[in-house]
Amino acid sequence: MHRPPYKKWFALMFDCAYSEIPDSPQFVRFLEHCLRKHPDKRIRYICAHHSNATMGSRLVSALIARAGDSREHPVVRGECLENLSFNNGWPGPKNRIDRKAYRIVAQCLSDPDSYVRFHACYAAAHLRMHWVIPQLQALTGDEIPAAMGVTVGFEATDAIKELRYGEDWRDGFPTSLPPASSYENLHINPYA
Repeated sequence: MHRPPYKKWFALMFDCAYSEIPDSPQFVRFLEHCLRKHPDKRIRYICAHHSNATMGSRLVSALIARAGDSREHPVVRGECLENLSFNNGWPGPKNRIDRKAYRIVAQCLSDPDSYVRFHACYAAAHLRMHWVIPQLQALTGDEIPAAMGVTVGFEATDAIKELRYGEDWRDGFPTSLPPASSYENLHINPYA
């Protein structure tokens, strides 16, 4: 019987060699098993990073379980929330797993950890959860730094804009200068 190359998969995932990571049911089962049972939070994080919600309902269930587990490390929970939001086929809950994902994201908006709240704002925007706009508005004053030095309030504001206006709001330019549309005006720095 052929045994799956677990050690090779771990090496590829830690090296972020995305093009070499297999797209097989065996690999998806491996990710799901590691997310649910592996004792090392670094392994759970890297498995969450390489998962996405299009890989099947069992993996989505594992992402939901990790995102909703308050004993889990906040960075792992945040990565699970972010990867739950990658399923672009979710304009609204269609089945039990979808409803559970939406419920977990809404619960994480009021989590005590700022990193989890930050990623819950991101997930709410990408899952088009319009009904959580009041919760997001309550978070706009949250000035606690979360991920990459960005505050929860900033991400909540971005999420509200995306829910209200779609992704087109990002096309705007923060100053009166025209947006850089060609190589000639890329040298203009509006923040100088």
